[in-house]
Amino acid sequence: INTSISDNTGGWYIGGSFTQVGGQTRNRIAHILADGTIDSSFNPGANNNINTLALSNDGTTLYVGGDFTRIGGQNRNRVASLSVSNGSTTSFNPNVNSEVHTLILSSNNSVLYIGGFFNSVGGQSRNSIAAINTSDGLVTSFQPNADMAVYALALSSDDSVLYVGGYFSFLGGQGRHNIAAINTSTGVATSFNPETDATIYSMVLSSDDSLLYIGG
Repeated sequence: INTSISDNTGGWYIGGSFTQVGGQTRNRIAHILADGTIDSSFNPGANNNINTLALSNDGTTLYVGGDFTRIGGQNRNRVASLSVSNGSTTSFNPNVNSEVHTLILSSNNSVLYIGGFFNSVGGQSRNSIAAINTSDGLVTSFQPNADMAVYALALSSDDSVLYVGGYFSFLGGQGRHNIAAINTSTGVATSFNPETDATIYSMVLSSDDSLLYIGG
């Protein structure tokens, strides 16, 4: 299991490299209900690893990122969205050319930020970090460009600052070692520059935006 998120009703969505959960076939993604049983109506199946999940505010849509090229019986390259009611793949199709490791939704669910180790999204040049309109799956003008991999994202409560962790030395037009904060309007790095000596794999922002917890 690479990732798990609450379904907000006591259960969990999980993603990873597994092919079986609770004795039932579930290819790399599953929904575990609050009573610990497997949701029989949710079985999209992916053909390769799932690394990250995000659930829309209304609980109807699950966004998925990883190394897959097919999910829910549809061709989707590394990013997809699923209907939680039946696991079907929606028309959302950003088409990322290499692995996605992290994703996070804006507070109004209109933008999906993704990070990984890719250089193209929807045929547009985007290096390891991008923003995608959830309405049509097209990339926005947001283009910080990391020189290596992005593994973790956290978004401020007002959506103005995107915190980024990974393995890089340049991001948002500035030298930044493995951690940075990006202005979401401009794609430029802010003055926030703590630096780490090695890779960051996880981060979470406190509810008042005053503390950023990191692991790696």
